[in-house]
Amino acid sequence: MTATDAKSVTVAFDVESRGAATAAAAEDRRARLRANLLTLLYFLAWFILSVVFNIYNKKALQALAMPYLVAEFQLFAGIPIIAFFWLTKLRKTPILDWQTLKPLVLIAVFHCGTHLAGILAMDAGAVSFAHIIKSGEPFSTAILSAVLLRTYYSWQVYVTLIPVCAGIAMASVSELSFTWKAFATAVISAVSGSLRGIYSKEKLKDTRGRNLEAQNLYSVLTIISFILLLPVGVLADADKFVGRWTAAMNSKDGAMSLVWLAISGVSYFLYNEFAFLALESVSPVTHAVGSTFKRVFVIGTAIVVFRTPVSLLGWIGSSTAVIGVLVFSLAKTRYSSPKKAIDPVVDDSPTKPATSVHLSSTKDPNDDS
Repeated sequence: MTATDAKSVTVAFDVESRGAATAAAAEDRRARLRANLLTLLYFLAWFILSVVFNIYNKKALQALAMPYLVAEFQLFAGIPIIAFFWLTKLRKTPILDWQTLKPLVLIAVFHCGTHLAGILAMDAGAVSFAHIIKSGEPFSTAILSAVLLRTYYSWQVYVTLIPVCAGIAMASVSELSFTWKAFATAVISAVSGSLRGIYSKEKLKDTRGRNLEAQNLYSVLTIISFILLLPVGVLADADKFVGRWTAAMNSKDGAMSLVWLAISGVSYFLYNEFAFLALESVSPVTHAVGSTFKRVFVIGTAIVVFRTPVSLLGWIGSSTAVIGVLVFSLAKTRYSSPKKAIDPVVDDSPTKPATSVHLSSTKDPNDDS
């Protein structure tokens, strides 16, 4: 081969290499664009379905006047969807044993408390007010983590809880439709949500279950929670079922109340599905910002749809609380991980292989029920 031939081969090889690199870069850009569009779709679906749930949940509560059975049905509505995913193999079926189920039952109790108390809060008062009170969940999580797990955050994180508490206090004293039942049940919902998050991370560190990623775990919790809440719903609303059902069916809304109930149930399950997908697609900081905008979207839409009167102090308090939650989430991500107090007792038990399973890595997406 002459020098000219060798040079020609080298040039051709360089051109081919540059062409391959350009094609790879173009494909990489297309892949990133597809991923970004898919993430945007997850967030939009999460936002929209959250609003749909909150609106039609309130409509169903107003029409049927049976909050316990409404809460029970909303848990049930997810079960056919779960069965579809598992039967069609779109999602792997969890393989569970008693060692795995035991902690799940406790977590399901807290899940029931979060959902039922949230429904009772929205039944007793304005949807927007219930969400403002529930935005104080980071405060209860910080306190309960310190008390139950001796897990502490940095002082910068605790400082961010001040505007959360101040905002909730301002929103509460200025709430024109304030009731103690709405306030108390919203607080119970927030505390139950904190306990659910704490115990999901603490109790599920060692599990023999398989195929228990976050979405499947939520599906299993939904089924267990439905079973646990069933006797409560029957005992609470059974004695007035006939009278209130008859009144609802004879009202001007009539059968529409059943449509509202069905929509609330399906949207409740689906918005949690998309919340998990959104959480898995972005960083904790991005998710915290998105979650804040979602909360604002839900509160604002509820105020407009139900024409909820809000005073100036109420607007200031609500804004302060929501912004405080955002700052708390960002501070928790920015500063070091929570530190656990050292236990002087040495645990010399043999180490077991563990599979860590919990509702989410940084935040439980299920914060609207």
